[in-house]
Amino acid sequence: MAPFDELLRIALIVATGFLFLIVLVAYVRMRSTRLLLITAGFAVFFVNALLYMPEIIDQSISLVLSDNLHIAFNLIALVLIAIGIVSEEK
Repeated sequence: MAPFDELLRIALIVATGFLFLIVLVAYVRMRSTRLLLITAGFAVFFVNALLYMPEIIDQSISLVLSDNLHIAFNLIALVLIAIGIVSEEK
């Protein structure tokens, strides 16, 4: 794996983790259903990024995730975030 690929994957993990942490803190403060959905969406993004971490640590480990599974993770995350944005609080 090229050093640039490793740098991009680490940056993705840091960015998604940072966004997840910010939204999680907001949810803990506000306890709203909307923020819960948005937090779940960013959690899916973060888990998706973490699934590629073993390849960076040890080249012999290879998680074979199909492109369809990668797209499904992103779709689930985006749908959760979108529902959280457009839903109304009761």
